[in-house]
Amino acid sequence: MRESLKNRLIQEVTLLRELDHPNIVQYIDHFIEKKVNLVMEYCEGGDLASLIKCCIKKGLFLPEKLILQVLEQLASALEHCHRRPDGSVVLHQDIKPANVFVDADLNVKLGDFGLADILPTRNDYIKTQSGCCVGR
Repeated sequence: MRESLKNRLIQEVTLLRELDHPNIVQYIDHFIEKKVNLVMEYCEGGDLASLIKCCIKKGLFLPEKLILQVLEQLASALEHCHRRPDGSVVLHQDIKPANVFVDADLNVKLGDFGLADILPTRNDYIKTQSGCCVGR
C-alpha cells in the first residue's frame, strides 16, 4: 500500500473515532484483511439518494417536514465538524445525497469522510474559503 494512501486511511480512522454526534454515522471498529475495512453504524433506511430515487420512481414528493428535518440535522452535523473543541475544522468535501444515510426513524447521518481534510484552526478554514474565489 502506498504511504500516502496509508496515511490517508489512518487519518480517516482517527477522525471517525473522534466524531461523536447523533447525525454523523458512528465508527465502531476497523480491521485489515487484503484491504482496510471500516465497521460503521448500520443505517436501515439506506441513503438519501436511494430515497429520492424511490420517490421519483413512484411519483411521490418528500414531505416538507422531512426535508426541513434533513436540513436541520445536516446543519447540526456540519456545525459539529466545523466547531471542534480543539479549534480545528473538519471539511467533509463530498456532501451529496449518496453520503447522507437514513436510520429507521428517518433521522439522517452524514457519512463517508474519505475525502475529508482537517484544518488546524478556524483561521485556516477562512483562508481556504477566501482563497478559492481569487481570480474569478
